[in-house]
Amino acid sequence: MKVFKWILITVLVLAIAFGIIVVSLGLGYPQDLAFRWAAYFLAAVFGFFILRRILNRWRAKQRAKKLLDLEEREPSLWSSLGFSRDADQDRFRILQKTLRKRIGRGGEYHVPWFIELECDTGDFRRYLKQNSNNVALDLSPDISSGSAIDIDIVDSFLCLSCSKEITNQEDGGSTWRNLLEGLSKYRDQQPVDGVIVSLPVQFLLESEDQVTDTGRSVNELIQNAMRTFRMQIPVFLVVTDLWRIDGFEPFTALLSEREKEQALGLGFGRNDQQLFEMDEGFAQFSRQLCGNLLRVIESKIALNVTEVTDQNVSNAALMRLAAEIGRLQRGVELLVKSVSGSILQKVRPSFRGVYLLSFPPRTNATDQASADQSVFSSELLRKILPKESGASTTLEFAERLFIGARRKVFSRISIIWILIVGVVLLEGALDLQSLELVRKDSIALSPAKVADYQINTLNQLDHKRKIISRLESQANSYDLPPLPIPWLGIPPDKEKISEMKRQWVVLATKILKEIDLQYVDYVRAVKKEYLLALPAEKPELKIARGWMSDR
Repeated sequence: MKVFKWILITVLVLAIAFGIIVVSLGLGYPQDLAFRWAAYFLAAVFGFFILRRILNRWRAKQRAKKLLDLEEREPSLWSSLGFSRDADQDRFRILQKTLRKRIGRGGEYHVPWFIELECDTGDFRRYLKQNSNNVALDLSPDISSGSAIDIDIVDSFLCLSCSKEITNQEDGGSTWRNLLEGLSKYRDQQPVDGVIVSLPVQFLLESEDQVTDTGRSVNELIQNAMRTFRMQIPVFLVVTDLWRIDGFEPFTALLSEREKEQALGLGFGRNDQQLFEMDEGFAQFSRQLCGNLLRVIESKIALNVTEVTDQNVSNAALMRLAAEIGRLQRGVELLVKSVSGSILQKVRPSFRGVYLLSFPPRTNATDQASADQSVFSSELLRKILPKESGASTTLEFAERLFIGARRKVFSRISIIWILIVGVVLLEGALDLQSLELVRKDSIALSPAKVADYQINTLNQLDHKRKIISRLESQANSYDLPPLPIPWLGIPPDKEKISEMKRQWVVLATKILKEIDLQYVDYVRAVKKEYLLALPAEKPELKIARGWMSDR
């Protein structure tokens, strides 16, 4: 869109310049003066855009200075979040610079930003660390890793991962408040696109009081974020560490590669919010989620019974997995109910669903197979989270970073080349009209070196003589170009122009002499043909011609 805008502006400016030339010529002004006015207009427009760019950069620096240059005794906002070693090197500021180099200032909000609230250590953060593009973006560990908050850039979004220390504190503590304050300042248009609540599956199987207390703590953090940002925040619940459940590994062996990439869970649309207004709505949602999981397991059990597979999976292991999934129903119900909050709250989080994820750790450092055993993660992280959060784009972040960056560079280069071509064409019209074009026309107008003199008739030679005379008068009246550009071959001083004029006079004189000689040769040739045609005349004409000569 930005490229099209600049192309349209360039076309309009060139059209106005052409209109100035046409109107000036129509009013009777000299051609050189009309081109000069058009050149002045283009120079003024070009200078206006340069001054506008300088002014905008100055204003942006002033605004950034107001936000970043705090009082001397007040510590840096992001340094308190562990984003810098001291107050002078702000990690968040470096992060923004890194992103803007890739996608530009205008595309900054096209990248979904998520906050991950880790209820307990699980697979999610380890997956982010092993699949991040931080190294490819030259984001050093000093910037991406902090004491309380980590920054991870994956293929589809940017994630600010908050450790369980923040979740366990009352109201998140000062670190959480500083994070919200910083996001509201630096990303005032769209601070975040969603919150991901991650927890291992064993957490849901523990005491109900602990699950409820953790859900209420998460709800308080989200309520603080919504009050600070003044917006409703989408919330996703991601249950990890499925590989710890008894029977899950045999179940994974029965899945195809496509099934492993698909998301496993249950989404919650905007129209389903009425379920959470009823007490039995959470239980209904939890039963539906576990029912879907049990149907998938039952289908694999039936497949394992009816077909002979190479995996040699025991049906007893799959039955144990089904029993463990049934135990998750109560934990999911309590957690979703506590995270969603009470109906008495003025604004409740926009709950979008519960999804399951498994990313087993490597058992051997040299074993590459275990590193690729992530299950139910590809579609969830690349499509569902960015799309369901309402982010401005569902494209992969890596594609925007690397392909979008090249488009940005190419667009700037194309604009520069359009300006250069416009200047060359304008300057060429101003200068070549009097010198370069004249010299090319003089070569084209030189007499043809052929034996057939019928090609160059008298009218053609007279026409060439008139053209050369007119061009010679233009060359004699030529003084200096309005915009001399030496590197384009346009002379910048009068001495070189005088030398070119002398060369032109010599060339024009030579051509005129050749035209005169050809004119004489043509007359002689016609006379010779006439004389050669006399013997073929009738005898009566010869007698009459002889009698007339005697007289």
